[in-house]
Amino acid sequence: MFLSQSASGSTRHRLSVTPHHAGGGIVIAAIAVRLYVVTHFNINWDEFHYLSEVYDNLHGRLGLKLQSFHVHFFGWLSRVSINEADQIIAARAVMLGLHLVTAWLLYRIARRLTDAAAAMFAVAAYLSVSFVIWNGASFRSDPILTCLVMAALDLALIRRESLGRAAVAGLLLATATMITLKAALFVPSLIVVLARPLHGRDRARFMAQRLGAAGLTAVIAFALLYRLHSLTVHPATARSSVEVASGGLLKTLLESGLFPRFEVLVLTLQWDAAFWALWLFGAAVVVHRIWNGPLPERSHWLDIAMLALPVASLAVYRNAFSYFYPSILAPASVLLAVAWQALAGRVQRRALATAVKLIALTWFVASLIFHGLYVPTIMPLEQQRTVLRAIHRAFPSAVPYLDSSSMVASFPQAGFFMTTWGMDVYFQRAEPVIRRAIEERQPRFVVANHALLDPEHAVYPASLNYRPELLPGDREALAAAYIHHWGPIYVPGKRFEAGAARARIDLLIAGRYTLEAQGPVLIDGRAVQPGESVELTRGGHWVSGTEWEGQAILRWGVDLYRPAEPPPEARLFYLGF
Repeated sequence: MFLSQSASGSTRHRLSVTPHHAGGGIVIAAIAVRLYVVTHFNINWDEFHYLSEVYDNLHGRLGLKLQSFHVHFFGWLSRVSINEADQIIAARAVMLGLHLVTAWLLYRIARRLTDAAAAMFAVAAYLSVSFVIWNGASFRSDPILTCLVMAALDLALIRRESLGRAAVAGLLLATATMITLKAALFVPSLIVVLARPLHGRDRARFMAQRLGAAGLTAVIAFALLYRLHSLTVHPATARSSVEVASGGLLKTLLESGLFPRFEVLVLTLQWDAAFWALWLFGAAVVVHRIWNGPLPERSHWLDIAMLALPVASLAVYRNAFSYFYPSILAPASVLLAVAWQALAGRVQRRALATAVKLIALTWFVASLIFHGLYVPTIMPLEQQRTVLRAIHRAFPSAVPYLDSSSMVASFPQAGFFMTTWGMDVYFQRAEPVIRRAIEERQPRFVVANHALLDPEHAVYPASLNYRPELLPGDREALAAAYIHHWGPIYVPGKRFEAGAARARIDLLIAGRYTLEAQGPVLIDGRAVQPGESVELTRGGHWVSGTEWEGQAILRWGVDLYRPAEPPPEARLFYLGF
């Protein structure tokens, strides 16, 4: 409560116009909004990919020793539903629980530093940020990371001396690092908070022991968890952890330039202007107190500064997309409590301070309504559930397929993860990996959830002109191997002109094909009637019409299911930031 004591020297800093429970009301509203977001907001490709790693573990093909530790906690998702969209909603419910624990930990931390109203305001502000509304409970590593890091910081900030709590903080950090290497971005903050009195020579020996207990526990726990997790990784698909970690460091921090996701930062500065304005005001208060405050209090102000330090990573972190903000803003939102209480202490300008608070609270409510209730209606997930339902109906058993993000997570994906990072690696290697996947793994369908996987422009308009294009070999293989089936679904097939003269067609995928034509077609000398199926090998085949001329289609499968209703018009994925 040191902020209360230093704010004005009187009890008149308490809010008189704005209700004391206003922040609590917004928190309750934010929780209700989250329930709607979890069940209605469009599923991002990262979430499908995260689910696919769970299935990789279940099927013994997991290849990552790092950043895949979550697979041991979500195997039960395969029993929730056959539809991956429903499975992710169930996983989001778990993440929502962790998200609410994070909010509670934020309140605990802020409550030690400010009064109850200010702490509740910080929670309300955090839960009302646009990116936090969208991504705070998404099925990614970030909600797990955020909860573990906040728990570690909470333990480190407890004033009662305990090496045990420091050791538990180290254990939490080790677990967070197994979940994602992004945990390293919070290590400087945790170190400074654990070593708080060292700079003042106050019981330096004990604080050094506390640091040592946390560090040693973190190293031992990480080594043990890593070893146990490695036992579940398939040796044939295992990737070098050193290569993954070093490549990630180079890509995300050292090769990204300054503010690599500046356009994303601009969006939140616009949409969440009230949050950032008060955050900057709180930061100014903290800097002033560190510089001019009484010496005994400076370490406490330094704690708050360290909680806000991860926000600096926006300047250098390549993957500072919208889903990154819930993690870095969770501890940094303590500055909103500082701002609230500093405004409460300004007795001489009480009317102005009250107006600022009312504007901020109104802004937060508007953000919850717009980003939490309206945006999910224009970025829904129902079309994803519909497409997945059609796929599982057409392919009752798991078969290889191609898409951009392992959307059909329970099936083996034959391609690669087509994020900006994945595409960078693809073009650097300059290898026709899609053609190779088609030839070697014979994918039975393609989900055109990326413009580059839509050769007939059935989903994305030809005018989109996505650049850069796939390598020529991959582009040609897709067009040669697949035809449009329904919505974003392509299946193996070939369109050709059936005339009196023989023509050669080449199939990249073997299997039983069904003829769609106005009359019989000679295939390799055999007369095949419309609707009849024929087993065809990979390679060249000779076709010709018998009593008619026109276009014919060979479509993979026998009576392959195709929904009678038109496909959804809404896009499968929306957010690109």
